[in-house]
Amino acid sequence: MSIFDAGYLFFLLPAAVSLFVLIPRDLRPWGTAVIGAALLWFLEPDWMPLLLISAAVDYGACLIAARWGPRITAVLPILAAALKDLAMLGRFCIWGPLFLGARPPAGLAVVHLSLLFILIGVCRGNRAALDPAAFAAYIFLPGRLTAGPFILQGRCQRILGARQVSPAAVLEGACAVAVGAAEYVLLARPLWKISGSFSPAGGGDACVAGGWLAALVPAMAFWITCMAVSDTAWGTGRFFGLRIPAVSRIPAGARSAAEHVWRLNMPLTETLGSSCFLGYHRRESTLRSTLVAAAAPFLLALLPGYSAGLEAWALWLSACCLGERVLSLLPLPRIPNRLAAFLTLACLLPGYVFLPGLGHGLEALPLLIGRGGVPFFETGFLYLCGSNALPLAASLILCTGLPAAVSRWLRRAYPKVWLACAAAVSAPLLVLTASFLIRK
Repeated sequence: MSIFDAGYLFFLLPAAVSLFVLIPRDLRPWGTAVIGAALLWFLEPDWMPLLLISAAVDYGACLIAARWGPRITAVLPILAAALKDLAMLGRFCIWGPLFLGARPPAGLAVVHLSLLFILIGVCRGNRAALDPAAFAAYIFLPGRLTAGPFILQGRCQRILGARQVSPAAVLEGACAVAVGAAEYVLLARPLWKISGSFSPAGGGDACVAGGWLAALVPAMAFWITCMAVSDTAWGTGRFFGLRIPAVSRIPAGARSAAEHVWRLNMPLTETLGSSCFLGYHRRESTLRSTLVAAAAPFLLALLPGYSAGLEAWALWLSACCLGERVLSLLPLPRIPNRLAAFLTLACLLPGYVFLPGLGHGLEALPLLIGRGGVPFFETGFLYLCGSNALPLAASLILCTGLPAAVSRWLRRAYPKVWLACAAAVSAPLLVLTASFLIRK
C-alpha cells in the first residue's frame, strides 16, 4: 500500500483524523506519534517493528550520551547508533534495490535519515531530543512518512506547539490531499508509464525531438511526483492542525542547478546543510552551500531506493552543481533571470533521461546533440505525442508554475474565496481520482 492508494486515502487517513480529534489536548503530542506510527504500520506492516526498534535504540543512545555529559565516551553510543542507521540505509536503500531488485520499505529512508539528523543535533548539545513525546512525534510525524519533509527538531517543536485543529484546517487538508492525489494518479503515473517510450531503448523512433521528449517526460513525471508528495504531506499535516513546510516548489523554474536541487526537496537540503555546517545559509555562494547542493541528489535517490538510472541522474545533477560553482568564480557577465532559468533547464534535462533506466538514458543521450537519429520528427514520435496529448499538455502547464502562482496570489488576497475555490476544484478531482483508483 502507498499513500496514493484508495485504501489509504479513503479509509485509513479519515479514520486516523477522526481518532485524533477524540484525543485530549494534553495527550496530542503522544497521539500524533502513535497515529503516525500506526499509519506507517499499515503501509509497511512487515517492517514497522524494525523501524520501532531502530528508533528506540537511537533514543537510548541519546539518553546515555546526555547522562555521560561532555566526555569523549559520550560520543560512543551516538557513533554506534549512527553506524547502525547508515547500515540500514545502505542495506535497504542501496544494496537491496541495486543488486537484489527489492523495493525499500516505505518510510525507512525518512526515519533513518531523521534519526541521523537527531544524533547530529544531540552531539551539538540539543536537549530537545530527550523528551520522549517530542522524539516520537518528530520521527513519526504524520505527513512525512514516505518522502519527508525533513524538519530540524527545533522547528518541529515549534510546529507542534503552534498546532490549531479547526474545521477550516481540516477543509484545507482535504483540498490539498485531493489535489496531491490527483496530481499523482492523473498526471505523474501516466507520465511514468510512457517515460521510456520516446527513446530507441523503449521502442521509439530515433529523432532529436524524441530524445528531448525522452528527457522532458520523466522530468515532468518526477517533478509532479515531488509536488504531489508535497501537497499530500502538507494536507495531512493540516488534518492534524500542523503547518508542515512544503517539500517541493516548481523545480522547472530554478535559475541555477543548486536552486533546482533545493526545489526538489527544500526541507531535506536545508536540514542537510544545517546539520553539516554551523551558520549554513542556502543563498550564500560558498563552497559549503555547493557541497550541500551536490550531495542532496544522492540523498534524494535514497527515498525511492537506488537504481542505476537514479545514480546516473544524481551524478549528473551533482556535476552540474559543481560546474556551476566553477563558473561562478570566473568574471562572466550577469545573465537575466529568464535566460538563466532556460539555460539551467537545458543543462539539467539530459540527466533526466536516466530516470526510466540506465539503458534508456544511454540510448537517448546521443539524440540530444543530433547523433543517431533524424534531425526532425518521425511518424511514431508524432503518434506518441498525439495519443498522450492531454496528460502531456496538462503536465506542462502544471510544471510552469502558473496554477501554483494563481493559487498563492488568491490565497494572500482573498483567503475565503481561495478556500471556496479550492473546495470546488478538489471535489471533482477527488471523484475523478477515486474512479481511476477503483478502475485500476
